[in-house]
Amino acid sequence: NLNPGEKRKYNYLDAVWEHPETKARLFVGNQTVASDRVLLADKNIKSIVNCTDSMPFYFDGDPDLQYFRFHISGWSKVIKS
Repeated sequence: NLNPGEKRKYNYLDAVWEHPETKARLFVGNQTVASDRVLLADKNIKSIVNCTDSMPFYFDGDPDLQYFRFHISGWSKVIKS
């Protein structure tokens, strides 16, 4: 939670895993975080996996960021078949 004192139903960004040696973190976040360049830099986020088919790569072309797209909703069709 980025703002521990703030009460809400969900967090904009959560660290869900940390490498035991390097301390590198895997975060899960939402569009609010994806569109906030300062927040991405503050959390040292350099690679972004966009799991939508429509949300833009907000800072495409920024040499400090690497983008990937994983269209997660498309997998529901594969799983159902």
